[in-house]
Amino acid sequence: YISWYLGANNSLLKFIGTTLAVILFICFVFEIDYKIEAKATLETDNVAFLSAPYDGFVKDVKYYSGEEVKKDEVLITLDSQELFLKKVEAQADVTRFLAEAEKARASKELANMNISIARMEQAQSILERTKYYLEQSQIKSPFDGIIVDGDKKQLTGTPVSKGDLLIKVANPSNIYIKFKVSETDIDELKLNQNGELKLLSEPGIYYPIKVEKIIPLAQADSENGNIFVLKASFIDEPKTWWRPGMSGVTTINAGKRIIYWVITHKTIDFLKMYFWI
Repeated sequence: YISWYLGANNSLLKFIGTTLAVILFICFVFEIDYKIEAKATLETDNVAFLSAPYDGFVKDVKYYSGEEVKKDEVLITLDSQELFLKKVEAQADVTRFLAEAEKARASKELANMNISIARMEQAQSILERTKYYLEQSQIKSPFDGIIVDGDKKQLTGTPVSKGDLLIKVANPSNIYIKFKVSETDIDELKLNQNGELKLLSEPGIYYPIKVEKIIPLAQADSENGNIFVLKASFIDEPKTWWRPGMSGVTTINAGKRIIYWVITHKTIDFLKMYFWI
């Protein structure tokens, strides 16, 4: 057999056999890094949802979506003319009912005095509520951030109801990565595993990340079946131009695995489930 193998006959067959033998040897002996890939987005928990405090009209919007704002800067002003008139009316009612109460007290008409006091207190509560709404007519930014939702052209002059979302402000500090992994790979992932993130806006650069949290509850996904949500943090300082909502691809290093296992494990797992092996 050795003389046949070393001979000049059937060189192509011998080359193919040798090549397959070497490939099989490499696949069953050598290990490589097994990396799990998933789509990822940049997220932040520092997001403020600013809604309308009362029914009314948007009088003015100071900024466009995407602009940076400072803490306590006025973002939206609601029309307050009707509230101002209601405040004047409530102040007049308080003064009038107070005078009626004093007059009834002087006349020792206790029943009328108590009725006037009750009406005065009611008018006073209306006055306080109106003052509160007037203070809320100017919607301010709760922190330094960026307007990520809320269009100036669409909001200006539009009627709004109490609770309607008007504008959304996000602070890009404390930004983290959120990605979804199929349940077939979740057993390979653990806390503090290292990985890399590649953003669509900068596909040629890899940013080192670390798995920080695994949410232990599966979620249904229309494309990938059951998935698990994971959070990762950046090992280096985030870039100042990063914004919440940016997307990319992340790869997590799950450790060394034999090449044969990396190539075939998903197919083998499928066959085991299909044939109940």
